[in-house]
Amino acid sequence: MSKIPSCLVFCSGKGSTLSNIIDKIETAYLNIQIECVVSTSETAGCIQIAKNKGLGHFVISKDLTEGKLELIELLDKLSPDFIILAGFMRKIPEEIIKKFNNRILNIHPSLLPEFGGQGMYGMNVHKAVIEQKKKESGSTVHIVTENYDEGPIIASTKIEVLTTDTAESLCEKVKNLENELYPIAINIFIQEYLKIPVIFKLSDFSTISHEPILAIFGGTFDPIHEGHISDIKNLMTICKTIIIAPTSQNPWKERGATDLNKRLEMIELALKYEKLDFSYDLNNKGLIVSKEPYVYATEFLKNISANRKYSEKKYWAIGEDLVEKALEWKSWNEEGISFISLPLLPNTSSTKVRSGNNKSHPALENYIKDNSLYA
Repeated sequence: MSKIPSCLVFCSGKGSTLSNIIDKIETAYLNIQIECVVSTSETAGCIQIAKNKGLGHFVISKDLTEGKLELIELLDKLSPDFIILAGFMRKIPEEIIKKFNNRILNIHPSLLPEFGGQGMYGMNVHKAVIEQKKKESGSTVHIVTENYDEGPIIASTKIEVLTTDTAESLCEKVKNLENELYPIAINIFIQEYLKIPVIFKLSDFSTISHEPILAIFGGTFDPIHEGHISDIKNLMTICKTIIIAPTSQNPWKERGATDLNKRLEMIELALKYEKLDFSYDLNNKGLIVSKEPYVYATEFLKNISANRKYSEKKYWAIGEDLVEKALEWKSWNEEGISFISLPLLPNTSSTKVRSGNNKSHPALENYIKDNSLYA
């Protein structure tokens, strides 16, 4: 089991961003532990939220020049994995940025690098966007560095700015965006920077601006299930390349499909029924079916790693059964490739086709009957 990363949340105001993060923890989207909520005011709403939720809380001097030592002492004591800034209206001291290099996250209400820098926060940003008649705006999550809003971007998302928008209406729209974006960006950060596997939802990629280059389905891909073919079709709208890497291992043994050729035949039937063009060549782009029988994640990933066109810093979407193994490889981590796990249809652990979500694909109805693969 992967460790649960710990964090401190720094905030100054009502605590709406903090509340959103807590909600994502309570609904199990974020698997993180908030060790302490840090603010510059005892009366700030975020401190009251922390008290109501039974979270640790700490109030520091508004002047971080004076409060720096006590903050460093707190960080040394709690030793969190990372820090989340959630509307924290003070510049983080350079000593803390160096101490937590690449481990402090901030969310900014614009599409950085536009409208970033000292003095560009809150309503100031939205007024500037309206005054300059920009056609789009958005939100960006980035790593905090010594210079305001100049750190590496984790994720961003954008919206259209209407001619009828005011700074106030734009502020409200961007705030709604931030509630969606920040939890997703936190998960990307956890996986890409802390190297802890995270399970993403397909819908996450419709929110963030970074598109995954590659989706890989390993042994969990099952053409019998109509839902898995739907997953393929949905991924084709956001991924440049999708690779299906069949295995002849379980659950195929129980289904009488231990023969790789039989699996390939079933995959081909389902894809052709959906009129999806595909090839068997790993050097191609688009939808690819591998003819090699990959039993282990390492085996498949080593084969793909030889293909250098994928060895670039891109977001990869990878089947749930492959991601942990991929993250174990130091060489992949050094190349800065982000492995993103997409769970397939829920409740598909049964070795037999069931009703409901696991409805069998219509192209395979006769095949299933002929091979006695019904439950």
